[in-house]
Amino acid sequence: FTPPTSWADGDYTLSVSVEDKAGNTSHSASLTVTVDTQIAINNIELVNDSGIPDDNLTNNVRPHFQVTVPTDVNVVRLSIDGGKTWFNATQSATPGAWDYIWPDDVADGGYTLTVEATDKAGNKTTQELDFTIDTTLSVPTLSLDSADDSGIAGDNITNVKTPGFTLNNIDTDVSRVIVEVMHNGIKQEVPLVQTGGQWRFAPTSDWADGDYILTVKVEDRAGNVKQSAPLTVTVDTHIAIDRIELVNDSGIPGDNLTNEARPHFQVTVPADVNGVRLSIDGGKTWFDATQSATSGVWDYTWLTNVANGPHTLMVEASDKAGNKTTQKLDFIIDTLLSEPTITLDSADDSAAGDNITNVKMPGFTLGNIDADVTKVVVTVAHDGKNQQIELIKNGGVWRFTPGAAWTDGDYTLTVKVEDKAGNTNYSAPLTVTIDTQTSIDRIELLNDTGIVGDNLTNEARPQFHITVPTDVNSVQLSLDGGINWVNATLTSDGVWEYIWPTDLVENTYTLTVKATDVAGNTATETLNFIIDTTLSTPTITLDSADDSGTANDNKTNVKTPGFIIGGIDSDVTQVVVQVMRDGHSEEVELTQTNGQWRFVPGSAWTDGDYTLTVTVKDEAGNIRHSAPLTVTIDTQITIDHIELVNDSGIPDDNLTNNVRPHFQVTVPTDVNVVRLSIDGGKTWFNATQSATPGVWDYTWLADVGEGKHTLTVEATDKAGNKTTQQLDFIIDTLLSEPTIVLDSTDDSGTKGDNLTNVNKPTFLLGNIDADARYVTVEVQHGGTKEVLTATKDATGNWSVTPTGTWADGDYTLTVRVEDEAGNEKHSASLTVTVDTQITIDVIELVNDNGIPGDNMTNDAHPQFRVTVPGDVNEVSLSIDGGVTWVKATQSATPGVWNYTWPGTVPDGDYTLNVKATDNAGNTVTETLHFTIDTTLSVPVIVLNSADDTGVQGDNMTNSTQPTFALQHIDDDAVRVTVSVEHGGVTTTFDATKGVG
Repeated sequence: FTPPTSWADGDYTLSVSVEDKAGNTSHSASLTVTVDTQIAINNIELVNDSGIPDDNLTNNVRPHFQVTVPTDVNVVRLSIDGGKTWFNATQSATPGAWDYIWPDDVADGGYTLTVEATDKAGNKTTQELDFTIDTTLSVPTLSLDSADDSGIAGDNITNVKTPGFTLNNIDTDVSRVIVEVMHNGIKQEVPLVQTGGQWRFAPTSDWADGDYILTVKVEDRAGNVKQSAPLTVTVDTHIAIDRIELVNDSGIPGDNLTNEARPHFQVTVPADVNGVRLSIDGGKTWFDATQSATSGVWDYTWLTNVANGPHTLMVEASDKAGNKTTQKLDFIIDTLLSEPTITLDSADDSAAGDNITNVKMPGFTLGNIDADVTKVVVTVAHDGKNQQIELIKNGGVWRFTPGAAWTDGDYTLTVKVEDKAGNTNYSAPLTVTIDTQTSIDRIELLNDTGIVGDNLTNEARPQFHITVPTDVNSVQLSLDGGINWVNATLTSDGVWEYIWPTDLVENTYTLTVKATDVAGNTATETLNFIIDTTLSTPTITLDSADDSGTANDNKTNVKTPGFIIGGIDSDVTQVVVQVMRDGHSEEVELTQTNGQWRFVPGSAWTDGDYTLTVTVKDEAGNIRHSAPLTVTIDTQITIDHIELVNDSGIPDDNLTNNVRPHFQVTVPTDVNVVRLSIDGGKTWFNATQSATPGVWDYTWLADVGEGKHTLTVEATDKAGNKTTQQLDFIIDTLLSEPTIVLDSTDDSGTKGDNLTNVNKPTFLLGNIDADARYVTVEVQHGGTKEVLTATKDATGNWSVTPTGTWADGDYTLTVRVEDEAGNEKHSASLTVTVDTQITIDVIELVNDNGIPGDNMTNDAHPQFRVTVPGDVNEVSLSIDGGVTWVKATQSATPGVWNYTWPGTVPDGDYTLNVKATDNAGNTVTETLHFTIDTTLSVPVIVLNSADDTGVQGDNMTNSTQPTFALQHIDDDAVRVTVSVEHGGVTTTFDATKGVG
């Protein structure tokens, strides 16, 4: 149907009426169609326009556009490549507003956005918007003008108080330039204006000394912002020399007087000083100082000798900013001093010129002392000791006299003088001898035995050696306090000897020696000495605390046994224990501890025999040896083997079902006690030695409880050594009764009826203990027997599956379990039936009308009857290809099932699917084709797709003479009309049938 004239914009409602040859009529549902031929784009906006508002310039590489259109627009799309590529906008929550954000980065440059809008009626319009993307902006730079960069170029330190700065790398589209200045935590921002094609900055007022941090910030028309790297500039207009020091100022500190011909100066200046130079010729010649490791400290030492006399040092310092200053220091160099002399006064020199005197406080005269000397010191050396005496000039003369009497001996005197410059000089040494007495230098017992120098000897005829000054001419000896004297013999200068001609008895003696020199001076000395010729024989025994095992057998299991040493005299000075082992000898010298003599090896002895002998030596050198003592070290013991004799089940797994375990222990033959415990050593039981040496047995007399036990075995040998060893064993007399069930996944049909259509069903075994060793299933069927081996999966579950398929029939299964301890159990028997067969015998359409058996009916509630075997327990029907199933009802007749469709079934051809399921879960399906025919078709009117502009199917068009297609018109229709309602007026048109 097509209107004969064009329709104006608006809504039109159409309906179709059909009449057939028999006069039956039918009406279509009404169809409302809208005619719409107008569209517009109201506004296009660049939402993320940055910088200057509304200039369509942005620094966002993903531009966001918003398009405003009439509310009936249903498609808005955008393009920036002239329409080659389009992107669909998204309608926002506000009617008529559409948004699109570019998903990918758009390169910098100028673009033309094309927007196309399409409304629901299919009307289209386009509009353009020019825009620019600008994301780039150069990073500005800032530098101190070279004309103002005083001092070292490029160090950004200046002594100019209003320095100039040049800005570079400023893009032409920059709209704003600011210099930020930070100083002492205060920030100042200065906006700049380009002058003469250049960007420059200079402070408007003087800057105080200090650091200034400058940063340039620029912003362009697109809103891009960049800032320079910060530039730190230091303004420094001051310099000073804090101190000048003559480092090697000698003599009086701080007087700038030195005896060093190469003076060393140290200059202290601020840390920013980078140059220090020195001059001592009024600035004609300069020398550069060297900066030390300490900041601000500079050193210079003159490389050549400077002449004696006064000098003026000039120091010039320059800092990094170019500031300079100078300062002076006056100093003197003095390196000369005369050598002094010292002589013994002639009045005190007993023999003129020999410097030997008997005056205990002799006088001395000093000469050749310079006038600028500030210090005179006499050093007196005597017997390795030095005494220094500082002198004062008296009456224009320098003299020295000891403050106290000197003892006899040699005295060496040296004079030291020091002047103001610190120069020092020494006199030649003068040696003077004081001699007022004679002496006995040494008395020595030559045949002193034992400890050297203790004046103890085991010689009955002592020999003495006397040392005296060489001027001694007589030496006498006495043992009776001077009643009787004997004369010694001179053997060499100052050495005299005497050997007693007869034996002296053991005792303590005092020797008196008298010496006389040629001057008649006499000296007497005494020497106490002892004569000792006897010493006791020592003994050695093993300490009873370490004599393990049998007492007094000298056998021990202690690796560092103690020994008691006896018979040691109080004057013994050395006790040595000799230990012999395997032909090797070791000697150990002992020390008495707490009044006792003991010996303990310094390290553990290995097993074996050791022979010990004690040797003692007393202060007089007498020596005695003990009788040898042989000791045996035995520290080893082992348990060779522990066996659970009545181990049941798997051999040697230490698992038994015998509650009275029998153990056999194998040990070395010197073991004399073996005992056993299973409660951690609280209770022990003695094993019995068998006829076989080293083999011991014990069988528990009472029942041992079920479970895991630890046997502890302790063995003790004759030496007292003990060792323990453990054996873990298990008493297991229990075994659970197994169960067997048909796996639910193979229990087809009704669950739990042990009826299955699986011909290789799996069975699950339960109550199987973790220590099960053998698990088998006996299967009986038709008088035959088969044994299957069960398997355990990774999770510990047991199952069994026949190795081949089973024929239909009954099967009886029994589980047998044996554990590692040899216990055995059987399950209750399980009978399972295998059933794999099912059929559908007949399907009948009960209310088939018309021709009998053609499976056609005009009854919209068809009734079906299904005949099946008697073990079928469910019949289901479907007329939609198995999507929906309904259950039939079993009639009073076995094997007959009925179903009548409760709802109206529409006209048409159908395929009935019938599915039957028996008790074993077997399923079979059969089909039946049937037809239901009760109606005349209802016509349908649709807008021709060619005229359905815009969104297909929305019945909106911009065609003023749209065509409509009429459908579902039966072949026997004789008239078809179309009614059109528009604006309250209805008009009827006759439809025409086209080709086909």
